[in-house]
Amino acid sequence: MSANNRLPHGYTNKTRRVGGIVEKEFGGRDATARIRREAECLRRVASMLPVPEVIEINEERRTLRTKWIDGTPGQALMQSGAPRAVLTATGSLLRELQSESVQSIIAPVLEPGGTIAVHGDFGPQNLLLDAHAEVVALFDWEFARMGDAIDDLAWAEWIVRTHHANDIDALDKLFIAYSTRPSWHVRHEAMTAHCQRLLNRCQREGLVDAEQTWRRRLSVTERWQE
Repeated sequence: MSANNRLPHGYTNKTRRVGGIVEKEFGGRDATARIRREAECLRRVASMLPVPEVIEINEERRTLRTKWIDGTPGQALMQSGAPRAVLTATGSLLRELQSESVQSIIAPVLEPGGTIAVHGDFGPQNLLLDAHAEVVALFDWEFARMGDAIDDLAWAEWIVRTHHANDIDALDKLFIAYSTRPSWHVRHEAMTAHCQRLLNRCQREGLVDAEQTWRRRLSVTERWQE
């Protein structure tokens, strides 16, 4: 994969642009399952949420191709001084994701294990926004699962606290747009639980460096106070 067209905001997988196509190459032992899950979720919610159009999946090459969408990554907008606009858009989109109509479409294709379908890696890091700070794409559905309503909200907060610590005061906009602010205990518990899930995955996959990273992040998260 050429470094010249590799996109900068892909962490778990290698993602690159090829003309009007984005190609995402999946790694890990469970790559096939994650490709299928992401493609199915994208196809199902395409008429309800802003997501990229699926062009092709290739399980042999472990790649998913989607249509390119113009916009600015949420993280980049956070860093350029627009955290409140980004978090307002994040909270509003999460309300849409948790609406009954969207849930009824996604839940049937996810393994049982919770009360609501969750994106699994929700937050500014997986959003693309236009010049008016409106979301034009929600990416990376590979970890979608059945969970609890708090999970995606808490993870969006974790992203801010971990990668945008100077913007913690802007989190109010996230909760206002989402329409509720659960207690710190509930949010904190969800954040630590998700860190533990990621640590467990790294252990199962034998990802030694990533395991050390998530062990450290879990320890830091456990010590947080609101």
